[in-house]
Amino acid sequence: MIAQVTAKIFLSDTHTVTETNAWRNSALFSSAENFNEHRQPFGQLYLLNDYTLDGAGVVTVAVEANSFVIVLPVVGVVEYKNGDNKERLIIAGQTLMLEKTAATTFTLTNIFEEALVNVVVLAFKINEAYQLPSGFIYSYDVTERPNGLVRTLTGRYELPATVHVGKFDGRAETTYRLLHEQNRVFVFVLTGAFEVEGRLLHARDGLALEGIERIEMEALSNDALIAVVEF
Repeated sequence: MIAQVTAKIFLSDTHTVTETNAWRNSALFSSAENFNEHRQPFGQLYLLNDYTLDGAGVVTVAVEANSFVIVLPVVGVVEYKNGDNKERLIIAGQTLMLEKTAATTFTLTNIFEEALVNVVVLAFKINEAYQLPSGFIYSYDVTERPNGLVRTLTGRYELPATVHVGKFDGRAETTYRLLHEQNRVFVFVLTGAFEVEGRLLHARDGLALEGIERIEMEALSNDALIAVVEF
């Protein structure tokens, strides 16, 4: 029997954009404040916000109870701070992992006065407490595997989601094989353009995939950056 693959594209120009004099947020999924039946959460992944912070800009991020949260800087350095005054500095090439059992907020701050920073925040609903080392920072280096994908979350813990990031030359190809065939995958293009499973994706476009065992992708521009989220 041929597996039935389900795919849905989330084009960047359909995201909900909110902007102040300190930051800009491009929210991929619909929310209670900005409902859109065509941009509902994808499985457990209910939040994917793409923030650009101006110099010294501060943004407050709200997440639901029982959430697994990933903070992924793309450009620059951000400071994470929660209500307990716990602070972390996270740079591009690192990911911050958080487990939130109660609905809460935290802030992200651009520590630079004159440079923009870009950071992506993902949040997943979880049904159980994983008792993870919340606030742990992982480091990764896309140059260790040119034209391939590197894992941004590693360690001895069983995580509710994994994220791989890769930087590619134009026309470079790779195949991502799922860790578990029953999992869902969300592909998000950070810079450049890609063809993923025969679908053209530009910067900040997303692709949700179900019922698939491996994903073929080809970069269509130089220095193209892509994130693959499996859960």
